[in-house]
This record gives sequence, structure tokens and C-alpha cells, in this order.
Amino acid sequence: PQMQPLELTALSVGSMKHDGSRRCKPCAFVHTEAGCANGSACPFCHACIPGEKRRRQKAKEQNRRRRLLRQRQAAEEKEVTAPLQFATEEVHTAAY
Repeated sequence: PQMQPLELTALSVGSMKHDGSRRCKPCAFVHTEAGCANGSACPFCHACIPGEKRRRQKAKEQNRRRRLLRQRQAAEEKEVTAPLQFATEEVHTAAY
């Protein structure tokens, strides 16, 4: 069951963006023993499940690493093919 906007506001101001689209930012303190000191005035989402902040951080880091790996592989591939293109050009120009 989804919460209504009024119910989300009662949790925290930041909970207004909690609609499943991951636009909200989870509060790091709401699920701790001490709880969130800002209460309903907190700019972060109190409707997210425990561990959501850490899960998103891990996913973001994995995506960043994958992107860097793809960029590195593309750069290496470019370095390998560039000398081959240059070498074939030399052969073609030398033949004429």
C-alpha cells in the first residue's frame, strides 16, 4: 500500500519525493537507535526502508566503476586500432 502525500509529510519534509522513482534521499539517522534529530522537519526521506541509503551508495559506486572500466577499455581499443590504421596507410601509399 502506497502512502498518501499527507502521510509522507508527517514522516518528514524530505519524504514528499518518496514515490518509488528514487528521487528522494534517504535519511541516514531515522532507523538508528537515537533516531533523526530533525524529526518531521528533516529534509531527507523517512519512508525509505532501513539500509536504503547504503544500498544506493553501493549501486552508485558499482555503476561508476563499470563506466570507468568501459571508458578504459574503449581507450585501450582505440590505442590498439590506431597503429594498425597507420600501418595499413603506409602500405597503401608505398605501393603507389
